[in-house]
Amino acid sequence: MREMIIAFIIALAIGSIMNEMNVGAADNHQTTGVGQELIAELDSGTFQGLVLDSKEPVLVDFYTTWCGPCKEMEPVMGTLAFNGQEKMKIGRVDCDKNKVLAEKYEVNAYPTFIIFQGGQIKDRTTGGRGLDEMRAWLKLNQIDIPATGSQSAPSPTTPVSTTPEIKVLTSSDAQEEQKKPSPEG
Repeated sequence: MREMIIAFIIALAIGSIMNEMNVGAADNHQTTGVGQELIAELDSGTFQGLVLDSKEPVLVDFYTTWCGPCKEMEPVMGTLAFNGQEKMKIGRVDCDKNKVLAEKYEVNAYPTFIIFQGGQIKDRTTGGRGLDEMRAWLKLNQIDIPATGSQSAPSPTTPVSTTPEIKVLTSSDAQEEQKKPSPEG
């Protein structure tokens, strides 16, 4: 019996260590979600070929891993990447790892979004925003990203009502309620 308890404790310790290793490794992976696999992680070596030499428009998200609004933009960018596959490409630049690119494109706030077309900057904006706002900004730049179809779950920009429905009783409704037998009797 004693050996069983010792084996159980050892198994718990090993499991705990393995779990810590997995949690640490998860921080190094890109967030999974709709369209995330379509977003290219860019650096100084890939920027020229994937952005400046591209024949189609490229939206580049200049972000940092510690920026809250940058993290909130991940599902919005994924949805844009998924819905805009035929219209544009999307890439991301981690500004902490690619300071030269951030300086070259004068990125001073996070997130900064820059549209490149024909190797040139077409437009830029900064700050987190919802999916509809990003689509509107892209549309101003002649990049029309279709809206998603019917969704079963609310999108990041869809407000969810938490207010309970209130039923207004008229005097005749109150009289009908009084005629019903009570549960006690």
